[in-house]
Amino acid sequence: MANKLFFITGNESKYQEASAVCQKHKIGLQRLRIAVSEIQSEHVKEIAEHKAHSAYVSIKQLGNIASSFQVVVNDAEWSFAGIKGFPGVYMAYVNQWFNEADWQRLLAGVTDTRVVLTEAVTFFDGNNMMTFEDQVEGHFVKSPVGEAGAASDKFIALDDSGITISQQLDRGNAPNSYSDAWEQFAQWYDTRK
Repeated sequence: MANKLFFITGNESKYQEASAVCQKHKIGLQRLRIAVSEIQSEHVKEIAEHKAHSAYVSIKQLGNIASSFQVVVNDAEWSFAGIKGFPGVYMAYVNQWFNEADWQRLLAGVTDTRVVLTEAVTFFDGNNMMTFEDQVEGHFVKSPVGEAGAASDKFIALDDSGITISQQLDRGNAPNSYSDAWEQFAQWYDTRK
C-alpha cells in the first residue's frame, strides 16, 4: 500500500496553496484536521518540526486512518521591521485578538514598513524529518484594504504590486505561494517517488 501524505491543517488558504503546488508535481496530498499540540518557541522551524512529530504520533495512535502514512505541516512567522519583529510566530493568536482598528493604531507613525514572511514546510514519515524554509519580503500599508481574510491580511502586501492579501482573496484568488518553501518540498518529495 502506498504511503498517504497528510497535510495537517484547518486553514483553507494554506490547503489551497499547498494543493496547487503539489498538484503541479502530481503529489497526492490529503488534508487532515486533527488537534496537534504546539510548543511555545520563537523559531518557526522548531514549531513546525514539533507539530509534524506530534501529528504523526496522533495519527498513529488513532490507528484506523492509514497503516502507512507521512505528514506535512506548514507554519509561518511574520516579522514587522518597524515594530521590532512583532508578531513573529504569534500571528495566528494576534489575528484572534486584533481587529483592523487595532492594527491601524499599532502601525500609526511607523516609518519602516517592511514585513518579512518566513515560511516553514516540514515533512515527517516516522523516521525522517525534513524542513524547507523560505523568506519573502513585503510591506504593510497604512490603511486596511480589502474585505476578506484576517485583519492583518488587509495591511500586508507581499509583492511589488501593492495588492494586499485581502484584496487577492476578495478577487477569488487564493494568495499565491509567496515563498518557495512548498516548491522546495515538492521538488524534494519528487525525488523520493
